[in-house]
Amino acid sequence: MSEMPEAPAVGTYVYCVARAAPFDAFPGFVSTAIGTEDGPVRTIRYEDLVAVVSTSPNIRYTLRREYLQAHERVVEEASRYSAVLPVAFGTVAMNDAQVLGQLLQRRFDELHETLQTVEGRVELDLKAHWQREAAFAEVVAEDEQIRMLRDVVANQSSDAGYYDRIELGERTEQALAAKRVRDAEAILDVLEPLAVNTRVNKELTDMMVLNAAFLVDKEREQDFDEKVRELGDAGAGRMLLQYVGPVPPYNFVNIRVRWEA
Repeated sequence: MSEMPEAPAVGTYVYCVARAAPFDAFPGFVSTAIGTEDGPVRTIRYEDLVAVVSTSPNIRYTLRREYLQAHERVVEEASRYSAVLPVAFGTVAMNDAQVLGQLLQRRFDELHETLQTVEGRVELDLKAHWQREAAFAEVVAEDEQIRMLRDVVANQSSDAGYYDRIELGERTEQALAAKRVRDAEAILDVLEPLAVNTRVNKELTDMMVLNAAFLVDKEREQDFDEKVRELGDAGAGRMLLQYVGPVPPYNFVNIRVRWEA
């Protein structure tokens, strides 16, 4: 008879750190804990801070959609009650005592200082994408050499125009790269003055112009929204904006913990 595989050890999964006071009369989390549907999401308190946690298998969490969504739902629910410091996805301690001692107690001053940088502020995320046909039409209109090469290639066979096609592709790629820089800077020139911090992330597609996150004071959120609307109106027909927020400050805080046995 084959032996049953051993169940993974049980640990404590950490989602974020927050102020304790808003959770004193908290009715309890409704979000499902990561990795299990048994244990509820709860808090571990030290002085005026809490770590938002749940009991979890002590495993290495892969970047599966269901795990990422479970993690984010808990952080977002906590952020409705307090400013939060997101903890890196997949952080599992051996037990509650390790979270208390090695995170809340040991890093108490650092956590307080970091909380002060995000309190009263929200993260707003913006992705700007060119509409493909419009972007290429602009490149052709703006660059005489590209126009000439396009016309040459159009009147040649695929074999005869091989090297001209390569040159056309390279010149177009260079022109798009320069255009991306100009268009991204134009957006940032409008929005950065309304933010206390900005993070520009890597573009995810060849038509993405800008992938940025902005940390904005809550009292300026409406002004920021209006500027994004104006940018969207101005870019209609050539650029699409994906605007998300407010969200927890994932781009500005990512607490990492190296547990000691």
